[in-house]
Amino acid sequence: MYKYCQPAMVADWRSHFNDAQLWFGFVLMEPWITTAPLAQLRDAQEYTLQALPNTAYGAAIDIGDPLSPFGSVHPRHKQVPAGRLANAALNQIYAQNTPLLGPVAQAATGSAAGTMLTVTVQFPAGSSLALQAAHCPTELGVPASICAWYGIQGSDWNLYNATAAVTADGNGLELTATAKAAGVKPLYATYGYGPWPIITVYGANGLPAIPFNQSVTAQ
Repeated sequence: MYKYCQPAMVADWRSHFNDAQLWFGFVLMEPWITTAPLAQLRDAQEYTLQALPNTAYGAAIDIGDPLSPFGSVHPRHKQVPAGRLANAALNQIYAQNTPLLGPVAQAATGSAAGTMLTVTVQFPAGSSLALQAAHCPTELGVPASICAWYGIQGSDWNLYNATAAVTADGNGLELTATAKAAGVKPLYATYGYGPWPIITVYGANGLPAIPFNQSVTAQ
């Protein structure tokens, strides 16, 4: 429902302001200690960019604040998404060369050899991906069960933890995982796809790559 409610709200606000192109920015949901389907909610939020022009988001996916006195759903680091929103507005409204959005996965191809699953996830040219260290902050009360890393969903419907490396051209990620048995094929590649995404991938513009659950085609 959120997928359609947010674009409807934007259209309604634009109607009240009598400006069909009124710029609209929103915050892509931060990490949250919850079992709610936040990954799917972030997907629904992102749909606004497809549905309506002149929209953008400031990602808060890497500013989790489990000790916030306002609850983990309200992190105290407001300057980070605010700065990202400001840069997006400067980019889209005033055509300034400021960062707009982080890298977004475009496609994935994969193969299997024995029990080894390999998936290459492609990002736009010029992404210049870089990996940074991050961990699940269990010491701050975040349950390990809601931390989302890299994974490969196999044809046996098991989700296998994966390791990641940046491809030689800097525009992709190579994920590898070991299946329980030979004959399993990779169906989906995931990254940060959960309530508490562990964000390790950043683009050349300094913004985090957006979590994904990408379908895999055979190589």
